[in-house]
Amino acid sequence: MRVVAVLYLFVAASLYADTSPVPHEAPLSLEELKQFSEHTTGGGGRLETFENAGHKIAVVMRCFTSGVRSTDFGVYAANREGRYYRVLYREPIWGSFLRPVQDGDIIRVVFDSGSTDPEKLAFTFTISGCFGWLDK
Repeated sequence: MRVVAVLYLFVAASLYADTSPVPHEAPLSLEELKQFSEHTTGGGGRLETFENAGHKIAVVMRCFTSGVRSTDFGVYAANREGRYYRVLYREPIWGSFLRPVQDGDIIRVVFDSGSTDPEKLAFTFTISGCFGWLDK
């Protein structure tokens, strides 16, 4: 009977839980994103903006460790009012910084090891791909 009750509670909680991988957040101004990137972690951070075909995104990279390379990486897309919504989040990584590089509509995100080694690709995304749901 105890197993059935625990199972029932688990299923009920799962049905009512927010299963979105990105928590609902209020839209932010570019200045608020800058403050968030630079002051919300002990290791600091930075904000970079990119634009293609009238679409603007802001990339927030925050270091969450002291003395160890790490990156908490988020991409925010601007709506028509100039407020930014988070559209992409990469779970935090240890041992490297991530650095975005723009090539037209494509953003290549590379591992920045701090050495002269060739860049290693972490992942890519497109600026236009960040806007399908905002344009509707």
